[in-house]
Amino acid sequence: MVALSNRGGLLNAPDTYMEKIAVGPLARGAIDLSKSPTENLQRIAAKMGRTVSELTVVILDRERHTQLISEVRAAGARVRLIEDGDVAAAVATCFM
Repeated sequence: MVALSNRGGLLNAPDTYMEKIAVGPLARGAIDLSKSPTENLQRIAAKMGRTVSELTVVILDRERHTQLISEVRAAGARVRLIEDGDVAAAVATCFM
């Protein structure tokens, strides 16, 4: 990944973990970061005219995501675990 900016224009966040969420253009506006994963999945499904069971969520296969994976599965969505490449997975939503 490459990022370009004027001096001082990029966030300096060493040793910081950031939670990320990305959706494709059909679900634009459905995400509310103050809502739970289950609520966001319901909002995404409604925006896309689908059911939660028709959604697939890509999540990094990390121990810190155990609860998230469980909640997504309990909500009824499919989970695709990846070892790395979360930025690439986020960018891929642009083409769905």
